[in-house]
Amino acid sequence: MKYLSVLLLLPAAIFSLSACTVADENISIDSEPIEAPEVEAPIADGRSTYSNEDLLISFEYPSEWGQVVIQEEPGYIPENGEVPYDEDGSILFSGTVNFFLSFDELGVGFAQIRDKDYSMLGRGAGHLDAVMNFESETYASNYCLEQKEGCIIWENQNGIQIYQTNNEQIEWFGVINNDVSSYGIVGNDSSLDAYFFSDINLDVSPENKLQFEELIQSIKFLK
Repeated sequence: MKYLSVLLLLPAAIFSLSACTVADENISIDSEPIEAPEVEAPIADGRSTYSNEDLLISFEYPSEWGQVVIQEEPGYIPENGEVPYDEDGSILFSGTVNFFLSFDELGVGFAQIRDKDYSMLGRGAGHLDAVMNFESETYASNYCLEQKEGCIIWENQNGIQIYQTNNEQIEWFGVINNDVSSYGIVGNDSSLDAYFFSDINLDVSPENKLQFEELIQSIKFLK
């Protein structure tokens, strides 16, 4: 168990923290990768299939990117609109509010999945935290309308509606990233309500862009 002060310190490659406003108390969380029920099976042409029944999702990706690693961000259920504490002054976390997915061979995060049953500590807007804009079709549609560079709404090969945004530049930990594509999905489950994929951490090359687009095309719900 690791003890982290003020901020939830998941790996820097996964999401950024800025303009944070959180409680001053120390919080205790387990930031180590978890072992979630999953299946990673090789398929034709050097690709693998990742399936996770807990996260209700499956997709294909290049096998050379390695295995999918999951990290959890603890969440809480507010009491009278406030953060709950125990008798010792520690926050009463009761579940997982965000799941962060990364490829172990690449060492970079590429997706965030949100569970709306729980709340998270405020921390400012990280790129992958745009997942909150896809908690409903209304939220997603409004998010698309707000994008200065436009938003494309389309269906992948499995009939899942994708909200795609393309940004010429995004600043990521002081580094300018060019040609970033992001893909939001409104969940079809009463709990896991939003999915957000982004190639911001990938080495931007035509091959990687194409392979990530193929990943998005292959996404399907398991329920």
